[in-house]
Amino acid sequence: MGLDMAKKPDEPLFVEPEFNEKEFLETEKERAKSTIVVFLIGALLGILSGYLDLLGYAYISVLLIIVFILFIARILQKMNIRIPKRTSHKFYTYAVLFFSWLIFWIIFLNAPFHTLTGPQFTNLEYDNSGTWTAVQTHSGTYSISAGSTSYKMYAYYIHPLTNSNVSLNYTPAGGTSSTPISSNLHNNYLYFNLTGTAGTTYDVFIDWHSYGKSGTDELVISVS
Repeated sequence: MGLDMAKKPDEPLFVEPEFNEKEFLETEKERAKSTIVVFLIGALLGILSGYLDLLGYAYISVLLIIVFILFIARILQKMNIRIPKRTSHKFYTYAVLFFSWLIFWIIFLNAPFHTLTGPQFTNLEYDNSGTWTAVQTHSGTYSISAGSTSYKMYAYYIHPLTNSNVSLNYTPAGGTSSTPISSNLHNNYLYFNLTGTAGTTYDVFIDWHSYGKSGTDELVISVS
């Protein structure tokens, strides 16, 4: 064969695809849309989780976010929102859901939206011949006169308080045995009677429980 073989031109190993600006902008638009929707879902779940936590059902909040992480793709499909195809974009979507849920849960449990502190029992007053008079206090210790006297304190809590979930008892300072105190909660005031012996200091404990939360407040009362 005397004929020379024609040489083929060198072919590139990789041909960069043509950049489609319209398709790129459409993809970014869908990503932004899915991110906003997922963020809003996470925020609503966080608020609901905070409310469930206050009711004493924090474990349901954890189960709730697990379920939504598993089914968020189907939820977006039902809402006619495109799901990111790239693995990194999918991870970003799950991260937005989780952290928005966590952040709004924390926000809901703190002021000014809410407070995790218990009820506030303040402004101890005594019945002074038919007139309620503030009890003097010094360094956190209330000073009262000896004898049997009626007292009241202002009671505030974001959740309802009733006689069934508030109880009082007292213990002489340094003592070990406690004595129940009859009390009555009415119109945000806690009424009770206490018979004090001169020269004695009492530790008065207010036990409460409401909406899955419980605790004890303490008053120190010195009798003169």
